[in-house]
Amino acid sequence: MFLSKLRFPDLFSVFSGALFDAACVFAVCVAAYALCNMPSGRVRTKGLGLVWCWIATFGMAASVITMLIAGLNNGQPASVFAAQLLLALFGLTGYILLLMNQRIGLYFILLGVGMTIAALIVTTLSQFLYGNTRFAVLLVSLLLGALNPLFAWLSVRAARDENARE
Repeated sequence: MFLSKLRFPDLFSVFSGALFDAACVFAVCVAAYALCNMPSGRVRTKGLGLVWCWIATFGMAASVITMLIAGLNNGQPASVFAAQLLLALFGLTGYILLLMNQRIGLYFILLGVGMTIAALIVTTLSQFLYGNTRFAVLLVSLLLGALNPLFAWLSVRAARDENARE
């Protein structure tokens, strides 16, 4: 009786939380399985993958610095910048580890960055569906930001394939 009276944004808010939690549990299990069955702890990124790692490392370092400055100078509560700072710290750590040829950096990026971006997307999409159109730009930037973990995964996969051929 209750669900039939809810509008779409309300239904989305109710069900997206449960679905997102289930997706997170599944992603953590898949990542833990991949970590346990990792063939080698080392991976050497080459070519475009290495270039992407350097660009992303500098971008994440700039994000950490920007978030710290904005958080300290703005007078806003720390919770306003917490998700963005967490996102940048996971990304920075992951890309530094990849540059040090440690495959575990990929899992920092996939789990930390991927789940933080996913949480921000679900939250922003909920606000956008409620008619708060000022979140449209943030939603588009988050959707484009979701390409970051994809590029990291593709770089490591290409490096693994190339290292296996050598």
